[in-house]
This record gives sequence, C-alpha cells and structure tokens, in this order.
Amino acid sequence: MDVEGIRRAEYDEDAVTLEVDGELDIVAGESLKHAVHGVLEQGAMKVRIDLTPTTFVDSAGLAALVGAAREVRERRGQVEVHSPKGSEARVFIELSGTQSVLGLAEDPS
Repeated sequence: MDVEGIRRAEYDEDAVTLEVDGELDIVAGESLKHAVHGVLEQGAMKVRIDLTPTTFVDSAGLAALVGAAREVRERRGQVEVHSPKGSEARVFIELSGTQSVLGLAEDPS
C-alpha cells in the first residue's frame, strides 16, 4: 500500500514502518494521515514513521504527524517517528517541542 509520497517500507506481526519521501507539507500530510489510518484499520498496533528520506517539513506536515500520533494512541497503539540527527525534519520537530508527543527516535529500526 503506497499513498502519494508515503511508502510502506516494512511490516512485521503488528508493526508497520511508513516512509515519508520528499516534502511533508499539507498535501503529503493528508496522505500520511490516510496511510496511518489505513494500517491501523488493518490491525497494526505499532506504527513507525521514517522521516529519513524527508527533505522538507512545514507546520502542516508537523500537524499531520501530531494528528497521526494521536490517532495511533487513541487506538492504544504505539508510534515512533525516526529522523536522523541534524536533519531538517528532526530540527523542526525539536524546535516545536513535539518530540515526546511523536515518540521521536534517532535511527530507523
């Protein structure tokens, strides 16, 4: 299942990794929310969002990440956001103070 700009990278037992490729803006943010909703509907209990291939994040993209994390937690699931140290996405998340909400981790696992 690929949604524009969002690629399902891995699936194991109950965990799914979604990669955000390119820009995470209002358009990709909506795609991300749909992708997260879709994997939750399929029974995933752990969602990893990998921002390693992400080149740009704006406030709409950040809002989509927070919204996706909330949906996962509302369903009693776990969410982790992966972004390399020093990347634009990671710096933006850290400056916004949302790293704990998003379960920010350094490297994809």
